Amino acid sequence: MVASFIFAAGHFFNYLGVTTPVGLFTEYLLYPFGVNLAHNDINWYSTTPIISAFTFFILMIIIGAFIYTSLTGTFEIKLPSKTTNRVAEIIIAFAGGIILAIGARIAQGCSVGGFWSGLTGLSIFGVIFTIGMIPGTIAGYYTYVNLSSWASSLKKSKNVSSDSSSKIDNALSKYRNILNLVFGVVIGLILIGISLELPGLNANAAQTLKTQVLAQYQTVLLAWGIFVIIISFLIVGIRSYVLRR
Repeated sequence: MVASFIFAAGHFFNYLGVTTPVGLFTEYLLYPFGVNLAHNDINWYSTTPIISAFTFFILMIIIGAFIYTSLTGTFEIKLPSKTTNRVAEIIIAFAGGIILAIGARIAQGCSVGGFWSGLTGLSIFGVIFTIGMIPGTIAGYYTYVNLSSWASSLKKSKNVSSDSSSKIDNALSKYRNILNLVFGVVIGLILIGISLELPGLNANAAQTLKTQVLAQYQTVLLAWGIFVIIISFLIVGIRSYVLRR
């Protein structure tokens, strides 16, 4: 977050968000397939640059979380608990994510942009957002608790699906180091790919970046991409060596 503020100084908004950069990153991923969300009509995508401090913010969150969990040996691909119906739990989570995304766009911000940035700036928007967020959070929590309880009630005592779930859990645990390495390499390659592709996309973006800002983005993302790949190999290699000993 601190890096994003420093990086964006004098170039972008003086607040941060999560749902905004996720939406922009979606636009970025769809653009090579001929899907241009920032069409000629005036819409949200046509007024906000695709690559900005916002997207840098979420990319750094992913990298920071990955490096920390890799160093502490807690990196893990998690599935819903064995005590619940995993399919139902995943559907509940997916539906909840859609509702959150729609709500964040209607409210023109998420808990980061609306609460942390809005309220600390003492804006009327931030105050209204906070007042609405409190009962909304309580209602959402109890809704999830009830739906999760319903998902647990669908769990059968012993069936083929539970056996399959155990096999999946065992595989994820057994190959944790390999998954850790693969995830690190993929994330690193994504960062390198974005840095190399930025000039081409920037020429077609809704708002072009200044030359020096674009150069900074390219350098930082390229450096972080290489760093993530190298540290992934080092961490996994050292951990594998220690376990063999």
